[in-house]
Amino acid sequence: MNRILVSFFSSLCISVHTLSNGFEFNQNKPYIEDIEGFGMDCDAAAMSSWQNYLKRHDSFFVDHFHGMQKSYLMCPHCGKQSIKFDVYSSLSLTLDNSQHHNTLFNSLDKFTQGEELDEANGWYCSKCQKHVCAIKKIQLWTTPDILTLHLKRFTFKPNVAKKNGLLRSKIQDVINFPIDRLDLHKYVFGPKDESAPPVYKVCSCLNPLLSFQRSRHH
Repeated sequence: MNRILVSFFSSLCISVHTLSNGFEFNQNKPYIEDIEGFGMDCDAAAMSSWQNYLKRHDSFFVDHFHGMQKSYLMCPHCGKQSIKFDVYSSLSLTLDNSQHHNTLFNSLDKFTQGEELDEANGWYCSKCQKHVCAIKKIQLWTTPDILTLHLKRFTFKPNVAKKNGLLRSKIQDVINFPIDRLDLHKYVFGPKDESAPPVYKVCSCLNPLLSFQRSRHH
């Protein structure tokens, strides 16, 4: 589901960008190097990263649907650290099965907690010159005017009956969330404009999809 959302937002962003430039869409977008924010002032690194992103993706859609997150990585062997500021169009949240009363805030807490990457998602440490299971932590730096949250409703476990197979199960838990006031102040670490605070009215949608196997997904 998240791949569908990201693909949809990317396509919409490109279309809006094309229309806003009178169909003079330039396929030769400038190559932009990622900015290494470790050792820099965070505000300056975030602003430079955002400006670089706009050089390739500037549009009304980006202005209102995209935010920025701070990604921190540390090598567990040599201690090398890296900070990047990445633009996002949606946030994918994992449901916390350890909670008896699951709320959207539980998922946001889990999203911002640190984790150790597995080998399949190893980070290349230039000092060790190899991929490592780095410690990763994500913080929201800014949130957009319209924020899209995607709840991961499925869990995957190894299928012992099938080599390299996975067993998928759907999480049926009820998720509680405020409708009129979703206050994200505690989750946003970047500068906040109090004339437009990170407080949202919430609406939810359920998207039934028909897979190639003719089974229904939500």
